[in-house]
Amino acid sequence: MERRDDIDIAKGIGIILVVWAHAHGPATNFITQFHMPFFFFISGMLYSSENCSGKEYIIHKSKSLLLPFWWWNLFFYPLYFVLFYWGKWSAFVFGKEILDIFLTVEKVPFLGATWFLAALFQVSVIIHLAIRAFRKNKYGDFALLGMGAAVCALGFAIDFPHRISRTMVCSFFYISGYLYNKNLRTRLGERAKTVGALAGGILFIVIAGINEVSLAENRYRHRVMFIVGAFAATAFVLQLSAWILKKRWGGEGKISKHLAYIGKGSLGIVIWHLLIFRAPILLQIILMQAGLKAIIAFPVYDASGWWWLAYLIAGIYLSLGWQYVLEHNPLSTPMRRLHMI
Repeated sequence: MERRDDIDIAKGIGIILVVWAHAHGPATNFITQFHMPFFFFISGMLYSSENCSGKEYIIHKSKSLLLPFWWWNLFFYPLYFVLFYWGKWSAFVFGKEILDIFLTVEKVPFLGATWFLAALFQVSVIIHLAIRAFRKNKYGDFALLGMGAAVCALGFAIDFPHRISRTMVCSFFYISGYLYNKNLRTRLGERAKTVGALAGGILFIVIAGINEVSLAENRYRHRVMFIVGAFAATAFVLQLSAWILKKRWGGEGKISKHLAYIGKGSLGIVIWHLLIFRAPILLQIILMQAGLKAIIAFPVYDASGWWWLAYLIAGIYLSLGWQYVLEHNPLSTPMRRLHMI
């Protein structure tokens, strides 16, 4: 698929909001009501592998999503185990949690956002197989949408272990993104998209002010409002991204280029930002005389005052810097062959 700058800008805005929420910045309660559905919707929009066999698709997604999840969680787990279980080490716990990582049901808290990689792998593979199964049926899109709605409803109704319910709910947004890109995106005019985005932004603010959501814990004050609000916010961010690209703010579009750059590096930010949060925590340990145990605080130690902004800046730009180092060092070639990066 040809790269689209507006989608990269949307991903840039989205990942900034993800790090913002994890840094416990202002309005976090609003952000958490749509930021993960938004990324699953975008992932569905970017799906373009109908002609790829199931085997080929699984291999491709394993390399791009599953192997990085395994590599980095297994690499950092011993360090986490030593620090978190200090003086209470258990071979049984070590073995069990290593197995959980292999099964993708758990991850190292320092890399907590990597759940998205494992969940996206599971969702994209299952939906790819469903798309191929339905593609010759003239009602295939309706069947796919119905399947997504049923899985979402089941995820709402039952608290499955290992937060599987969260993945089930998000799968509906992946399917919706795919169907939107296939059937509606090019058919809707700019005026319709602009009006829909503005209405969506207002609607989301109203809904988010009423609703309370914890996607990770599968808790919602109003489930239907959550679905409607997430779609409304997604429509707003997508159109805002197209508008930013068109306006070319900052002279020669510097703002749009910068957001697109962040969007292109969003996967690296997903993997690294919670670990990078250890940098401002170290600064707080020095300046606030916090105990060394604060280093394992999750996701942050103290976000009061303007500290959340330090976490936000570090989470975005130090993550991008670290990803650059990984991609440009003497070991980069073998790391790429092993699909670590």
